[in-house]
Amino acid sequence: AGSALGVVFAGDYLTLFLFWEAMAFASAYLVFAQRGEQAIRAAFRYLMVHITGGVALLGGVILHGLATGSLLF
Repeated sequence: AGSALGVVFAGDYLTLFLFWEAMAFASAYLVFAQRGEQAIRAAFRYLMVHITGGVALLGGVILHGLATGSLLF
């Protein structure tokens, strides 16, 4: 829940990205904690999808930073 609040209250894109990735790993851990075969596969799939989105977000942050010279919203 703390990472989700960090995403909501982030003041710049870099902070948003860092909390976004922290949220991904925390959520995947909660799924992985079930220790079943399906839980492990689901956690891995969730991480892959979320990291793919994170890479796209990071690309957007970098492009925004290059275009404006600032990472502020």
